[in-house]
Amino acid sequence: MMASRDEAQHLVECDLCQQPVSFFCRRCGVSLCDPCVPIHLRVKSKNGYDIVDYTSKDDDDTSHCDSHPQNDCSAYCKTCDAPICILCVSIKHKSHEMSELSDKIEELLKVITRENDRLQSSKHDLERVFDHMTKLLSPIPSIYKKKKDEVTARGEEWHKQIKKTMKKLHQELDDMQKEHKVVLLKQKKEFEKLIGKLNEINRKTRKLQKSKNITEMQTFVPVIQKQETLSEFSQYSFPT
Repeated sequence: MMASRDEAQHLVECDLCQQPVSFFCRRCGVSLCDPCVPIHLRVKSKNGYDIVDYTSKDDDDTSHCDSHPQNDCSAYCKTCDAPICILCVSIKHKSHEMSELSDKIEELLKVITRENDRLQSSKHDLERVFDHMTKLLSPIPSIYKKKKDEVTARGEEWHKQIKKTMKKLHQELDDMQKEHKVVLLKQKKEFEKLIGKLNEINRKTRKLQKSKNITEMQTFVPVIQKQETLSEFSQYSFPT
């Protein structure tokens, strides 16, 4: 008992002086240390006093009357549906329908017991579901690790396929590059040849512009008329 009291004193302070608590007045709801008990008892209270060891403050199994807190309830008013004391029986509730407090307590305990039985019976089902959920929780890490491994394996396979496709496309592009280079080099030579011809025609034209040789002019006209221009050649463009 002393150990419990010492422990309580360290947890709760007296409401009057903030010293470690030792007692509790149930009627007033006041926590008290040893020296403050007589001080509290000198204070007038319409509720009376019920001082107990602090560790026993929640052990009260009696009901106090709401109208006369200093009195314990001794009857039950059916009309008001409330527990009452002996003063209430003879004054405020004199003409009301009464019953023994013990009868009402028995009635309430039957309801409480019935409902508790109902809840406790469902507890077995809850425990069964709880156990099942506990069993489900255990393999979760391995299950999802397996799924992650499957995703990883699938990703690696996709990566291999992508690399294979990339390699194929790269080879096709290398072949196209060679082909296009050959085509461009061929067109370059043709253009070089055409530019050479156009330069030669230009020199011939400038010469004839300063000449009076009509025979040479007549011979040159069909030559210059048959000469193709750049617009008559198909120009190469890069693929997109």
